[in-house]
Amino acid sequence: MRGDTVTFFSSEPPYRYRIRGIYSTAISKILIDEGQLLSLPTPKIRERLDLPPQYGISPADATIKDLPSLQAVLTIGWKQPVELCVNLLKQHLETIFFHISPYSLHAIYKGIVRSVNADQGYAEIQITPTKVAKLFIKNPNEHSLQIGEPLLVGINRAPLTPEDPIELTMAPKLVGRYAYILFEKPIVILSPFIPKHTHDALIRFGKELIAELKEKIPIDWGIRWRSAAITTTEKELKREIEMLLDQAAQILKNYENAPDSEPIELHHGESIAVIGFSHLEKRQLDEIRNKVVPTVPGHHEFKSSGTYHQELVEFSELMLSRKEFMTHRDVLGKVLREYTLDKLKETKYFRIYHGKPTGKTYYLRSGVILELTSDHIIVKRTFDKKGVFNGLNVDREEGDYDIVYVPLTSDFMGDWWYKHDYYSSEGTLKGTYYNLNTPIELTFNGMRYIDLLLDVVKRPGENPKLVDLDEFEAYYEKGIIPHKYYLKVKTLAYELMRTLP
Repeated sequence: MRGDTVTFFSSEPPYRYRIRGIYSTAISKILIDEGQLLSLPTPKIRERLDLPPQYGISPADATIKDLPSLQAVLTIGWKQPVELCVNLLKQHLETIFFHISPYSLHAIYKGIVRSVNADQGYAEIQITPTKVAKLFIKNPNEHSLQIGEPLLVGINRAPLTPEDPIELTMAPKLVGRYAYILFEKPIVILSPFIPKHTHDALIRFGKELIAELKEKIPIDWGIRWRSAAITTTEKELKREIEMLLDQAAQILKNYENAPDSEPIELHHGESIAVIGFSHLEKRQLDEIRNKVVPTVPGHHEFKSSGTYHQELVEFSELMLSRKEFMTHRDVLGKVLREYTLDKLKETKYFRIYHGKPTGKTYYLRSGVILELTSDHIIVKRTFDKKGVFNGLNVDREEGDYDIVYVPLTSDFMGDWWYKHDYYSSEGTLKGTYYNLNTPIELTFNGMRYIDLLLDVVKRPGENPKLVDLDEFEAYYEKGIIPHKYYLKVKTLAYELMRTLP
């Protein structure tokens, strides 16, 4: 039983995509070549893709934008356009990492209260037969929540990765193209991206609609205008609000009619997918972008490494746009990599950006560079606290240190692995850990990669062994680790097992 009686997105392709961020030109090129449309393209994209002035003024079916790490993009919107975007990028890039969240933003449920933790300010609500999520409220006792009773809740924060928690709200939202309907909040609010000179008119019109249509659903409700609201007429805005209220009425009716004994999804909300790019996919995106505008090799890798790199890339591509430099694309790319290596020699602390296939990035303890040549980097990391060397299951003492060996290829890139040798403070080897990963990218202050979960460890006097094999297989089965990477890493792992002394 569902309340999805109204469709606000294009029911059939082509879908409309709003694309922002450092990957926008290449992704726009892919989607347009596949017959899809852009929504509200930026002036630069209009110019590069030669789009007419009135092209793309309709609101998006899905939005694609950078995650803060710049190593992945977030796709959010209606279910079918999000899934199509993932599939098209998979076809063109082959080895992308992706995760489509099973729990959608603003999904609405008839949940069941499973616990009330008044002291900690939250209740636990079961929203599916296998999922319990937290509902944070200032004083659960004030809401008279009773264990076992049903409760209308919405997802206020959806998980981007399998490890992320879900946050619920007792004031769900219904999403349209131009507005949200806010359950239990009789207010009018605006997107921060709406120009100030339109604020008064939109707030006034929203209040008029609430007064006129107040009785359409049996609860208080409000409006949050989206940025696309300024692109259409008041007549169209009113029509959408009426459609959203009809949908809300159906959801509330379904809530009342559904059994009180089990949770049920009443409304799907907006789908979310995280699509991650390693060194290899960034290289492919470089070539796609180069078909649109002169692009230096390494563009997306450098752009995702920070502001300083971004400025160098923009300067290099300004040179590439000049006729006298057009034939020197590969030379400029090589010079940028050599410059990166030179700047890396000057860094005080060598940082390790340890990405996960789900899109998250962790920062390992920094170290100092002992040696840097054209074919390897050696870094020393010293530990100041007790703990355990993961994978080896060996105690770590204060003063223990790690000698990190990073092999480099002929184009100043890292390999599919690097090595940790862990020592006691007296210099006794405690164990060796081979980290298997996507080809390493060098930055001005360290290196980054996507960890591929499967690793090889060896303690002195013992045979090498695989670690995290079960997690590696599980992520492959879920489709998070691409097949090509799965085969590459498994082959490499067993080769290391065979050849290590």
